Amino acid sequence: MISESTRLIDLNKVKHQFKVILVDEFQDMSNSRSRLIQSLKKHNTETIFFAVGDDWQSIYRFAGSDVRNMVNFESKFGFTSINKLNMIFRFNQGI
Repeated sequence: MISESTRLIDLNKVKHQFKVILVDEFQDMSNSRSRLIQSLKKHNTETIFFAVGDDWQSIYRFAGSDVRNMVNFESKFGFTSINKLNMIFRFNQGI
């Protein structure tokens, strides 16, 4: 479904009006999902892409994730601003 969606976007058979794409756990991004985001961005240059991830937590290679999507982020997705979080913000079970 991801590959077919990318193909249809690339053929201009599907138009999108997403203003923002947000991906959490980006370190687990597969190449096919990366290509889908690239297609979405290419076909709407005003789309903002925001990704959150930690390359040290990439554990889903068996499911197709490729940490190079994170390491080579700017070359794949264009202009990049990196904001590093130096503190961990975790919530307890009470929430």
